[in-house]
Amino acid sequence: MNMSGLMPVCPAAFRISLRLKGNNLRLSLLQHLESPACHSLTVDFYDVAYIDTSGLAVLVEVLKAARDRGKTLYLTRLRERPRYLLEATRLAHLFNEAQ
Repeated sequence: MNMSGLMPVCPAAFRISLRLKGNNLRLSLLQHLESPACHSLTVDFYDVAYIDTSGLAVLVEVLKAARDRGKTLYLTRLRERPRYLLEATRLAHLFNEAQ
């Protein structure tokens, strides 16, 4: 899984660039959701050319955690291959896409 370009964005101009993979990515996204200042989380896929099924599992887990906390997870700037995998696995409809 190479999701090193992901960037979570929370309200109040909270924006950091992630250079993480696997479990570190998972933990970082879940930590952002725990923040009281974070009402929604936007994951920027601009630099992500490839995502595998373990990456999809992380996104689904973070989506569930966001919904359990009454927060929203957005995906933005999905490139062709990550978008294709979301569509091929029929998971695309679960996620909100930000422009």
